[in-house]
Amino acid sequence: MQEGDIELAIMGRPPEGWATRAEPFAMHPHVLVTSIDHRFTRMEVVPASALAGEGFIVREPRSGTRAAFDEYMRTHQVAPRW
Repeated sequence: MQEGDIELAIMGRPPEGWATRAEPFAMHPHVLVTSIDHRFTRMEVVPASALAGEGFIVREPRSGTRAAFDEYMRTHQVAPRW
């Protein structure tokens, strides 16, 4: 994209610091997935504070999904347990 070889890309988040124009065109919800026996399955709403102390399987650094996870945890001041 920086070299002008690609004119259109579909991605979760546009690259930071690049001269691009980003337009959302579809919803892409992120969800919490647990085993059926986890205590969260009995909760109508899982507050961010309940995520403290939980272990997570997450995407690699620099992926859009990981960035969304990190931003959510940072915004809600929750430190994930790796």
